[in-house]
Amino acid sequence: MGIAATTGEIISPRTILGHPAVWRGVDLLSTSVARIPFDVFKRLPDGSRDQATEHPAQRLLKHKPNRYYHRFQLLKSWMVSALTHGDGYIYVTRDDLGRPLELLLLDSGSTGIIIEDGELLYTTTQNGRLQKIQAENILHLRGLGTDGISGLPIYQVLAEAFGLGLTLQRYQNVFFKNAGKPSVVIKLPPEISTREQVQEFREAWNNVHGGGIDNAFRPALLRPGAEITTLQADGAITSLANLREHDLVMVSNILGLPPHRLGARSVSVSYGSLEQENRSFLEDLDGWLCQIECELMKLLKSSEIDTHYIEANRDARVAIDAKTKAELLGIYRRNGLMSDEELRKKLNLPISMEGTFWTEANLMTREKALADPIPVELPKETVSDSPESPQNDAETLGRDLTRSIVGRVLRRLEKSGRIDHDLLKQELGNLPGYDRFAEALPMEELAAVLPEQRKNIIDNMDINQLTEELWKS
Repeated sequence: MGIAATTGEIISPRTILGHPAVWRGVDLLSTSVARIPFDVFKRLPDGSRDQATEHPAQRLLKHKPNRYYHRFQLLKSWMVSALTHGDGYIYVTRDDLGRPLELLLLDSGSTGIIIEDGELLYTTTQNGRLQKIQAENILHLRGLGTDGISGLPIYQVLAEAFGLGLTLQRYQNVFFKNAGKPSVVIKLPPEISTREQVQEFREAWNNVHGGGIDNAFRPALLRPGAEITTLQADGAITSLANLREHDLVMVSNILGLPPHRLGARSVSVSYGSLEQENRSFLEDLDGWLCQIECELMKLLKSSEIDTHYIEANRDARVAIDAKTKAELLGIYRRNGLMSDEELRKKLNLPISMEGTFWTEANLMTREKALADPIPVELPKETVSDSPESPQNDAETLGRDLTRSIVGRVLRRLEKSGRIDHDLLKQELGNLPGYDRFAEALPMEELAAVLPEQRKNIIDNMDINQLTEELWKS
């Protein structure tokens, strides 16, 4: 199976892989996709999600999809078929309940698509027998196409482009094998005329000046009447190198890869632009991931479509240095986005925290921060021992209660890892004066800073003045 390019090269899915740049590009793309984990998640009633570790599809995507090879090889070969043939196919075997049992790769060359009675079916030849398979049992990874059903065979559409690269490769081999020009020309004297004499002179010359670098720079001794002429190297080798460099850039554009990933030296990149090129590559790779996610949804039963979904872990493909990773995890922990156990699990450390662990003094759990209120010590001058009227007693109690609310809320705001307006209102909204107090506080400013910075803002607030303003209002 193949077509002939204008250069005479036969272009097929296998011959284009004989091009070093195509081999490298296909291997890079397929390996990048195969490295990314795909997980099954279950939607929870509160809007969050949980990994469905017991789902049959999770087992196939995490471990062995069948008895023959592992998940990495399945995804890698699936991508290679889609890149070289235009289509990649995986057959899903199921049990009597419709749950997936195995994922088996199908040969793209012997698998096709038909529409029969308005239904999309797949046909494949196994052991000489033609079989029809329903669409829900085929995971179909498509390359670039126009009909939405199948991908275009890249080796056919770009036969001339691949043919040029393969021809350059073959021409280079032939050039250095047969078309290499000698470095010197020796004009022999008239007395050396027979074949035996010429061969004898050639052997004598090669014995002295042949054999590699060990015989370099030896003086040349010629017979009387012989003349030697040194030839200058032409630009054929330089032109050939430029053509091969241009071919690398062309292949990188076809596959959607940065040219430097295929070894192109003509494209100058700095460290900053190199980082940007790598990020751009991840964005281009996301198109393949989205398509794979859509196809993997066929592993779910129809009753699970609304409760489960399959997603690629894109963060696994983004590599960051150790310092940036540590700083990011520290921010997550201080802002209450991750617990100590979750952080240790992320770092592949034991969950059990036995021994002595140091932590920041102003960190506490949300449950502790919203537990019993911290008692506020009232200044002695606010408590009067002299007998007062009932109205003065009520006013004093009101001020004391307002001050207690102020102190309680401020300390909870200071100790909370992250300010949750709804939770705070639910816990303290039933207390007298809370609505007025919430309006008087700079809640947006407190929520936008870290806990240690929040403490400085609260320490600069005058509790007595705030209490009086709330009480008067």
